[in-house]
Amino acid sequence: GAVVAYDLLHYLPKDTHVELLLTIGSPMARRPWRETLQEFRGRFPTSTVTTWVNLVNKGDWVTAGDGIHLWYPQAIDTFASLGLGMHGETHYLASQPAGVAIGDALTRAQTRTHR
Repeated sequence: GAVVAYDLLHYLPKDTHVELLLTIGSPMARRPWRETLQEFRGRFPTSTVTTWVNLVNKGDWVTAGDGIHLWYPQAIDTFASLGLGMHGETHYLASQPAGVAIGDALTRAQTRTHR
């Protein structure tokens, strides 16, 4: 999911606006993905995406508990305590950090609409 979403951003029309890119349990810090996505790292569409929040569970086997900010500086790594081995989207999306990220993005979008 995160890899496909990141790749897709580079093909969106220039006038597209993404208030929040929320990635969950992203494997993008792992070496194979870093190498595969290397060509895109210097070309993040900052004019398209307002905020990128990457949710990480320290006990997630897919992420090995690692965030992605070191390789993708636009991402804000936010850690959620979901438990050992938890990787499913249900657990991530039900977490408090996910609710905060989504709520903040909705508030920004609503404020922008009412200007």
